[in-house]
Amino acid sequence: MISTEKQDTIRNAALACFAKYGYEKASINDIAAAAGISKASVFQYFGNKQALYQYLLDYCTGQMKQAYDANTLEKNDIASFIASAAGV
Repeated sequence: MISTEKQDTIRNAALACFAKYGYEKASINDIAAAAGISKASVFQYFGNKQALYQYLLDYCTGQMKQAYDANTLEKNDIASFIASAAGV
């Protein structure tokens, strides 16, 4: 099992490398170096570059969904508050 801290480090390094080089040119070596860990550790935790990239897509999608849901909830709470305050 990977620690949360190490997962965050690898995720941030991978995001930076994929952003800088794109999927095709980013390498596990680049990601490992940016994360300050061995290439073998990246493979151990994620299997391969495609699995790491899919993990990042899932993670980013989840983050966007959480942000959207929080924003929608805030708007709904405000609308409910106004409606209740107005006696509607």
